[in-house]
Amino acid sequence: MGQDRWTAAEYRRFLETGKEPVRQPGMRHIPESEITPMVKAHFDGIRQFYDERDAETERRRREIARAVEDASREGPEKRSKFGSRKIEEDGITFDSRHEHRVYAWLKARKRRGELRWVFVHVPFRFMNGVTYWADFMTIRADGSVEAVWDAKSDATAKNRDYVIKKKSLKTEWGIDICEVYQRDADGLGGYYNPAWPIMHATDEGNGS
Repeated sequence: MGQDRWTAAEYRRFLETGKEPVRQPGMRHIPESEITPMVKAHFDGIRQFYDERDAETERRRREIARAVEDASREGPEKRSKFGSRKIEEDGITFDSRHEHRVYAWLKARKRRGELRWVFVHVPFRFMNGVTYWADFMTIRADGSVEAVWDAKSDATAKNRDYVIKKKSLKTEWGIDICEVYQRDADGLGGYYNPAWPIMHATDEGNGS
């Protein structure tokens, strides 16, 4: 039983760092009866915090996995890019060269460690049964959604169906779309637009 108890120093380190102690041979352990209720309450609270955080991360992972599975099973809706030529890479068909360049840019951000995942052609279902297919959705290192990205031209951004879906995505999912226009591209093949607040901390001024 002695090896199942923690020393006072171990409890202090756990409360400060959230990391459980590594057992060392010959350590002297204090009996549970000497652990004060306040310390035990702190310990229980910290454990609950980490359990809730892990559960939320797992919930997000499952939600994203379901969306990607639905996308692969149903296939994206037929979208018009006004005569643009399709391009294929990594087994994915892009409806335009512009959309393909946005994909390459997001992959480069992932390689730099700015992103954990880049999902392509992700469905969002609305309460009226209509589905919006986002060109891309990016996930931060902590598993949270960074943004939804849509490669647009001036014409496709004004499409009535798209405008309605854009408003529905904000209303029902609380997500704004980062619209990526060809005029946002710089000479290095990267993108930047001040309208993307999510980018200010990582890409502003570095030409990526």
